[in-house]
Amino acid sequence: MSKSFVLHSAFRPSGDQPEAIRRLEEGLEDGLAHQTLLGGYRLR
Repeated sequence: MSKSFVLHSAFRPSGDQPEAIRRLEEGLEDGLAHQTLLGGYRLR
């Protein structure tokens, strides 16, 4: 990838987010031009 960026946030990934981030990174490194992050929510 020719361009990079740095994300600064006061929040930390939690739950399944670290795994999702890792898999998106792998896709970018493998040259995937398009990826979809599917999310869900839980009502309490």
